[in-house]
Amino acid sequence: MTTNALGTVAALRKSIPVHRGCARPLLVEAGHGTALWGGDGSLGLASRRRPLRAHAVTQLIEHLEKAPAASVTICPIGPLTNIAVLITMRPDLASRIERLVVMGGALEGGNASADAEFNIWFDPHAARIVLGADIAIVLATLDVTRGLVLTPGIARRLSRAETPAARLAARLAPLAGHESHPSAIFDAATIAFLLWPELFEGRRGRISVTTGEDGPRGRTTLRADETGPHLVLTGVDKTGFFERFVATLCREPAAP
Repeated sequence: MTTNALGTVAALRKSIPVHRGCARPLLVEAGHGTALWGGDGSLGLASRRRPLRAHAVTQLIEHLEKAPAASVTICPIGPLTNIAVLITMRPDLASRIERLVVMGGALEGGNASADAEFNIWFDPHAARIVLGADIAIVLATLDVTRGLVLTPGIARRLSRAETPAARLAARLAPLAGHESHPSAIFDAATIAFLLWPELFEGRRGRISVTTGEDGPRGRTTLRADETGPHLVLTGVDKTGFFERFVATLCREPAAP
């Protein structure tokens, strides 16, 4: 994951710090996506840079220590191990976080198992810690993100653009796709929600996680509550999403 991050930053010609995070789940044995879906996990992007020496959690702590109350939005798009370690080490910094916008969870069937979405399944104990914290959380669940499939037509439109971001998206889109695991751009839903919340529908409540000891590993369940701390995204305007997604990467005006 760190190598892919460094390669992506290089391909985009950006100077963005990359820090290595936790290497394994808190308690369970690691189960990697390569074992579930094949491949070697590499995006094939070269970079001469190395990750910075500071651990990702240390960097988060340093950033939050300098931040005003409720001023930081964090978008975890992988397992929640780093965030769980942060909250456990420094629970006093939770108040500096305005909200987490997480790609994770599934209410209607998973992809890592019949019950669980991969990011939550990979480290269910970390997910339980994070979802149990006193932090506002938005979850872009598999139920919504699995439908955001980047079609060949969209990829061709991106490949004709002049911007590095559009060309990179077109190049990478086919790498994730096969019949059981289509090339949906799951993680993009987190940023899309921040940019265009009007495209999404959701239900408010509280999400609970089973860890394997008390139910299927990584299963997420929503208890509806209009005053709950979790907003679970349940629907998205896919046409509007892709029009704005493509226009943003290509730096074009989006259609109304």
